[in-house]
Amino acid sequence: MKETKSMKKSKKQIDLLIIILIIIVLVILLFFINSIMTGNAIKQETVHFYFYDEITNCTLNGYLFIGDKLIGKSMNGNFNLTLEDYRGFENNSNENLSLFGKLGDCFKENKDMLFDKSWEMPKITDDLFYGESAFNFKTNIDIHAPRNREPMGFIQPDKIKPYLESIELKNNILTDPSSINSYLSTKIQYLNNSKAAYWQLPEETLLTNKGVCNDYSTTLLSLFLAYNPSLKCYNIILKDHVTTFCSIDKTYIYYDQQDKEVKKEITNIYNSSEIKSELTALNKEYLDYYGLEKTEIAKIAFNDKEYIEFNTNQDFIDWQYSLFNKDTKTNILSELETKNNNNNNNNNNNIQNNNENSQEINSTPELEYPIQSELGSQKPAPAELPTIKGFFQQNSLLIFPLFIILIILIIILIRVNRK
Repeated sequence: MKETKSMKKSKKQIDLLIIILIIIVLVILLFFINSIMTGNAIKQETVHFYFYDEITNCTLNGYLFIGDKLIGKSMNGNFNLTLEDYRGFENNSNENLSLFGKLGDCFKENKDMLFDKSWEMPKITDDLFYGESAFNFKTNIDIHAPRNREPMGFIQPDKIKPYLESIELKNNILTDPSSINSYLSTKIQYLNNSKAAYWQLPEETLLTNKGVCNDYSTTLLSLFLAYNPSLKCYNIILKDHVTTFCSIDKTYIYYDQQDKEVKKEITNIYNSSEIKSELTALNKEYLDYYGLEKTEIAKIAFNDKEYIEFNTNQDFIDWQYSLFNKDTKTNILSELETKNNNNNNNNNNNIQNNNENSQEINSTPELEYPIQSELGSQKPAPAELPTIKGFFQQNSLLIFPLFIILIILIIILIRVNRK
């Protein structure tokens, strides 16, 4: 039976439909194979962050926050933000992005100093998660101009412990700190310049034999903790002054330059309102004795392991009162590491439950943690948006053989059609 024109036309339409279906199948196959080769399609749903110091070109490894939410930890300066985690804070995209940690070996002799830097959060849209998008976050590290939690790195008990050998100590936890303060007051020439921008390291202060209030207080606190690491001692930052404060054996004491001390022994330790009243009186006495304005309030307390902020004077009094039963084993970096690891494990379990083939975890879920915002920030470099050219470059090894297969199939269909 001879084929009519309508039958031939119908057959050509069928052949064309078959070719279109083959093309669709090949495209689906392309994406399927690509997702298998990369381990998981979710791995592509990330935006890459890179953090570094532009002076030394050293990378920054630390704990990453969006506002006050801990979202993970950068390694070798790298952090991959997943689309899933981004959904947790996209409505708060006006918050700053900040990174807190130790400088590390790349900074050589300053490797144990802390950095606490922040940047404006870049505008992130959903399409950036489907490709190779990256933001570069740069900063200028200046260890002698500390901000936020960076002064914690200036408390260096181990580095100046040998200086204790020059001090006559009697192994009395209440009187020995006074001896240390007397020694330092004799050794260090106090420079009355509270506006000095350059913070000296304790070793610098002891070598130059001079310094302003923050130099004296960080050196004094370092010596206190070298003498006894379990002392409940902190540096207190006021508006125009930095001093050292301790809670020792039911006695609260301010230690300051020029061998000044103001102390208060608490006798009735069971009456909280009376204790707070005595602490209020102690603080007023200290301001009077040192000639500071009575409107001065403590803004920050810190040592080598803790950093506490105060919004009001009552916050400060309440914190002083809490030192009676405070555990001195707190360490901010250790706490962050523990929380980050715990949430990494939780994230691991969730991904394994959702996808047994998952091989990589890029970040941690959000976690509440207090942080002070840094003033001033730098805008990150623009992201590299995904392009069609980039797609073909990324999948060239798959596209070429599939294209050859497509041509062979079309040739076979044409030859069959002719017969």
